[in-house]
Amino acid sequence: MEANLSGNALKPRGRLRIGMTSSFARLVVLPAIKTFQASYPEIDVVLTLGDRPVELIQEGVDCVVRAGIPTFSALLVARKIGSFEWLICASPDYLQQYGAPRSLEDLAHHQVIEFHSGLTGRAQNWRFVLNDEEREVGVKGSLAVNDTDAYVTCALEGLGLIRIASFLAVQHLRAGRLAQVLEQYKAPSVPLSVIYPQNRHLSSAVRAFVHWVGERVHNVAADWDWRP
Repeated sequence: MEANLSGNALKPRGRLRIGMTSSFARLVVLPAIKTFQASYPEIDVVLTLGDRPVELIQEGVDCVVRAGIPTFSALLVARKIGSFEWLICASPDYLQQYGAPRSLEDLAHHQVIEFHSGLTGRAQNWRFVLNDEEREVGVKGSLAVNDTDAYVTCALEGLGLIRIASFLAVQHLRAGRLAQVLEQYKAPSVPLSVIYPQNRHLSSAVRAFVHWVGERVHNVAADWDWRP
């Protein structure tokens, strides 16, 4: 009886509130979420979607999936679950009208869609690795957005160049809706992490999700590689 009671107490259950971008949810999590629900039927999942930074403790969020190097905090733990590459893309219609940039200097003469960071509210620079050294290129355009799906839509509509995660670009590249440019300029790979509050007694529900989403990313990561 004691063994059974102990096992039930440790079984993942309860409400699990998870933050992530809409694009990551749509492409990675939602197509397989039923497998998580089947494995953990006593967990109620609440997805909080968006690109803005989330204050986990203040907002009562159990964990978030985020790209980039996490900001270090004694109150948070970041568990890396994968990585992806940045790709610079544009629609075939845009390239037919304006041509393709051949160098980083050419970017100054092209329409570039700005992506405004939810953290700083400013346009993000594009980073590259040249001769083993990182270089940042400031980009400026006449149109800016702060939502990833809107950012991709701008490129699909032929409004300019964008720099997006490989897992977002691959489906459009394979279908011919986007084309990669400046592929000779590599960018640092971007870590993908689950971030959750530091706690000696990590919730079994959070632990279950971290394991599941890590496995999910591992299983689909091979599809994120793009070779023109």
